[in-house]
Amino acid sequence: MNTVMITQAAGASAGHGWTWLNHDINGWTVALIVAIIAAFIYEAIMALTRMVTLRIPFLVLYLARIPTPATEWPHLFKAWKGELWAILNDREKHWLLRFFRGLAFAVPLAFGAARATACATAEGLPAGKREKAGIDDLRGSGSRPLSLGVSLW
Repeated sequence: MNTVMITQAAGASAGHGWTWLNHDINGWTVALIVAIIAAFIYEAIMALTRMVTLRIPFLVLYLARIPTPATEWPHLFKAWKGELWAILNDREKHWLLRFFRGLAFAVPLAFGAARATACATAEGLPAGKREKAGIDDLRGSGSRPLSLGVSLW
């Protein structure tokens, strides 16, 4: 080999042209396209997460139907659903904070407060209307009476 040819080849540029931070225009174009796609995927996942997480408190609230008597459920659920909507539609708060506040409202109802409310509502009715509605004994047989209107079952 000729020494002159080797010296010229070693001094020649790689043919990439202009570089910035050791990357050429092709590298930066690919990085920009990948960043746009990643941002789109991130925003789509966050939007789906917000939609799903704000539905979970309603599912938890609907679990309160299990211990609540069927005759009391429709009007109680209507009131609770409206209250939960008010909590979750507060656009001034962050969606994650609204989610936790909605759960703080729905979880106690699902774990006994709904039944206690139904008992308290039914106790305000005259005996004839309670019998007609089929809610003579909301607490069930063998259970202790409610203390301070709170019961876990």
